[in-house]
Amino acid sequence: MLMSSSSSSAMRKDRPLVVGLGGSAGGVEALQHFFEAVPDDSGLSFVVVMHLAPDETSHLSEVLRDHTSMPVTQVTGGTVIEPDHVYVTAPGRTLLIENTTLVPHKLEGPEERRSPIDRFFRSLAAASVEPMGVVVSGAGTDGSVGLRFIMEAGGVIAAQDPSEATHSSMPRSAIETSRVDLVLPVADLARRLSEQRVVLRRLHRLEAPDELDEDEEEILGSIFEEVRVETGHDFSEYKQSTMLRRVRRRLRVHQISSLEAYRDFLREHPSEAMALQKDLLISVTSFFRNPDAFEFLRENVVPELLADRGPDDQIRAWSVGCATGEEAYSLAMLLLEHAESTSVRPEQIQVFASDLDGEALVIGREGRFPDAIAADVPDRYLDRFFRRNGSEYVVRNAVRDRILFTPHNLLKDPPFSNLSLITCRNLLIYLRRDLQVSVFDLFSYALNDDGYLFLGSSESADVSDDSFRAVDKTHRLYQRREGARKLPEIPEMPLSSPTFDSQMPSRVEDATEPSEAVLHRRLLEAYAPPSAIVDEDYQFVHLSNAVGRYLQHPGGMPNANIVEVVRPELRVKLRTALRQAFDGAATVQTQAVTVAFNGESAMAGTWSSRSRGSLWSRTSRRPRRRASPMKRRTYRRTDGCRS
Repeated sequence: MLMSSSSSSAMRKDRPLVVGLGGSAGGVEALQHFFEAVPDDSGLSFVVVMHLAPDETSHLSEVLRDHTSMPVTQVTGGTVIEPDHVYVTAPGRTLLIENTTLVPHKLEGPEERRSPIDRFFRSLAAASVEPMGVVVSGAGTDGSVGLRFIMEAGGVIAAQDPSEATHSSMPRSAIETSRVDLVLPVADLARRLSEQRVVLRRLHRLEAPDELDEDEEEILGSIFEEVRVETGHDFSEYKQSTMLRRVRRRLRVHQISSLEAYRDFLREHPSEAMALQKDLLISVTSFFRNPDAFEFLRENVVPELLADRGPDDQIRAWSVGCATGEEAYSLAMLLLEHAESTSVRPEQIQVFASDLDGEALVIGREGRFPDAIAADVPDRYLDRFFRRNGSEYVVRNAVRDRILFTPHNLLKDPPFSNLSLITCRNLLIYLRRDLQVSVFDLFSYALNDDGYLFLGSSESADVSDDSFRAVDKTHRLYQRREGARKLPEIPEMPLSSPTFDSQMPSRVEDATEPSEAVLHRRLLEAYAPPSAIVDEDYQFVHLSNAVGRYLQHPGGMPNANIVEVVRPELRVKLRTALRQAFDGAATVQTQAVTVAFNGESAMAGTWSSRSRGSLWSRTSRRPRRRASPMKRRTYRRTDGCRS
């Protein structure tokens, strides 16, 4: 039965508010200060998960009773959550939450005993509650993975200020995920979180777009425009209901009660645009997410992808919306494992991992993950493809070398090509139906004949059944139909192309090899920005008219080196970006800096790759209101590479 948005909103409004607190060494003291600052009538329920010795009696509940007048209960059996109550774990147990009932779970083995907090946070994120998560003093990294799932579920996540914590590694690990909303002393955290019931009551109307009035819809559009201007990413094409939920979460974090007030806050605090963008991108994933689906992939698809391959064949896969890379690494491990039983060499395997979130890509490239991933990664893969480094697992080079992490906008940028497999999991559900159709067309274009498409558990390719047939709907696996339509109008720049000019639009100027100017004009026809082409020595090959605004030619001998004549404010960043691009980085984007144009202050930054890049600027006369993209394209003649 379909549920109206108003009834769905009412149900969410009635959900219990549950704060999960996790800690280890030094955590008891932090919890004492926390509960001393919590009002007895906040309406919140508190669940405490601690690292406790499995064979010793715990007195945690008795200790906490001395610091709060709320009932404190050690959970030993199924317990329904009530407001203004505190629940704590028993030794050797973590807690799981089913609907609104706490269920103790015995920790089996060393890996589970290292991550009881992560296990609870994940369960909390999936429960029928309004979740919040807090990590306090402790050693190790437990909690940092689970917090991200709470954020994905729309909850506020927080960490104790490491300078206050007796043992700072656990809150510091949470903070290093770049997803934590609040970093405060525990007493301040208690006061902020205790106000969430009042905040949520004011925000319940923001549960569904059809509950917005006309003015609010316009304000929501202006919020997306602020994000576009500050970050360059346009979210106006995404499903409004999904985007509204992410905006609502930011209002919760800042305790703002209306869209209009949040828009004003956004204009006054430009850094909030980046924080909102992170929420809109929802960079949350895990290794082998939906294990049954990955097992089906391992048994039924991977062997086919590697069968009958010659020594020069490539097996290319693309992880779309890869976030911090767990899915891309999962694919690489499956392929490398099976390659051992074939003649395929590791260097024939290439996984492209793309996302809009640059910070998430940095984490992915580093390949360092909390030891809580042991709950998701099978032991045979942990032993073979990771090395232990303290409380982290580090991906071995044999796997990292098979993955290329790159920024990519699925709705705007050309796709990779000649692919055997595309995974795009839990991204399409955020796009409108018409955009989903366009994306499926793009995937059809990018895949080889009989290539596979692996979707998320809530997604389907049924809207494009002329391009894809279902292999297994249960595990959301599809295969490209032979002869399915392609999109020749999309300018394609694959990562291994014989020549750059073979990727240009098809119109031919003459029968001879195109000149640099013709190549440049073709680029302009495809992308229509002011631009410049340089070679690997940074020497100009061709310029468009409008790029001169960013160049300053000093007196003396003419200089054709772009780094030497670019405006001084951009010189260091441009040199770095070009060097990294020509060294093999797919795409390099720099932070914006202030540049003076004829006495007028403006912002400019650089974005480069081996095939293309951009330079953008924004005038300061209307701060944060308009962006005017200015593109600078670079390429190397020997190996075209797209982002």
